[in-house]
Amino acid sequence: MERYRLFDHTADVGVELFGKGREELFSNAGVALTDIIFGGPGEDKGVVYRFEVKSPGIEMLLVKYLSELSYIMQVRRLVPARFTVKFTGEDHLACSVSGEEFDPSVHGYQTEVKTVTYHKLTVERRADGSYYARVILDV
Repeated sequence: MERYRLFDHTADVGVELFGKGREELFSNAGVALTDIIFGGPGEDKGVVYRFEVKSPGIEMLLVKYLSELSYIMQVRRLVPARFTVKFTGEDHLACSVSGEEFDPSVHGYQTEVKTVTYHKLTVERRADGSYYARVILDV
């Protein structure tokens, strides 16, 4: 299954996300964000950030999850290699992201993500049980 697909949006970057389940959808969202910001994943060198996200509705969870990941990548300077996402309730995620510290001599820095928007935001469960999401990032 395709993890994600980018689409053009005026002065922004749009992302269509795919997953066999909710956890895979959110993990693939992390992969997409990593590729947009750094051009690809880092190596898993034991730098780990754990966080929880609570919000009513899966759409709001996705925005808060991506916003927290953006902060970890751009402010804490983590280049992710692996994402672990567990739904511990309908409106609660327990997340772990591991990778390595950003090193400008090793890693590319392609795009600054200013914010995750709510414009045309959608998350849906399909008839086959898989998930699809669409989110736009202000860059």
